[in-house]
Amino acid sequence: MGFFTNLLRKGDLDFLHGESLSSKFSIILNTLNNYAFNGKGDITTTSDRSFNIYPKVTDSNQIIHFFYQMDILTIQWSFKYYQKEIVHKKDFSKVKNLSIFEQTKIANTMISEMENIVEKHKKDVMNF
Repeated sequence: MGFFTNLLRKGDLDFLHGESLSSKFSIILNTLNNYAFNGKGDITTTSDRSFNIYPKVTDSNQIIHFFYQMDILTIQWSFKYYQKEIVHKKDFSKVKNLSIFEQTKIANTMISEMENIVEKHKKDVMNF
């Protein structure tokens, strides 16, 4: 990695002020957790820039991965249905200082898009 990139990455997480990523994006996290896992998803931190939500105690058919870098939050939602997996991945820019309304909007966007993708996937699987 170049010198400039290292400098950018070094200060990239300063906006957290000691807060975890999952805490910083808690509205998005809780909304998706409530929708996908009935609030029973566990948070697993995978690095200082990423975490997953999925229920550890049950065999879940989905996992939601959050990744942050350079003011972009990437949410990747994987869902398995009849041994076929679909992945919906979306980037959200300028996320350092999101309001509650903006976090809710991001979560609802992901839910709405995933509902459509899953519905289409189920139809495709059943009609193959």
